Amino acid sequence: MCQLFFLYESYQEREYKRHRFLAAVNGIDLDKELDVAPQQTPTAKKQTNFLFGDPAEYEKLNNKDRDSLTQKMMSHFKKVTGDLL
Repeated sequence: MCQLFFLYESYQEREYKRHRFLAAVNGIDLDKELDVAPQQTPTAKKQTNFLFGDPAEYEKLNNKDRDSLTQKMMSHFKKVTGDLL
């Protein structure tokens, strides 16, 4: 019985981390959203969408601009995912 309880707790912890990761990837900061009053519906923050664009746009950039854009995207990714990975 103790093993079953331990397995269930482990499963719950994995699911909790998975849900937090999915929320972070979709731009929802759960720490701030949990402070919202119960009658309010939590909403996702509007964030800049860092999806890959047209390669022709990137060809126009010089190496310095490409590096700064790469660093900006990497910092955004690390901020969104936090220590979940």
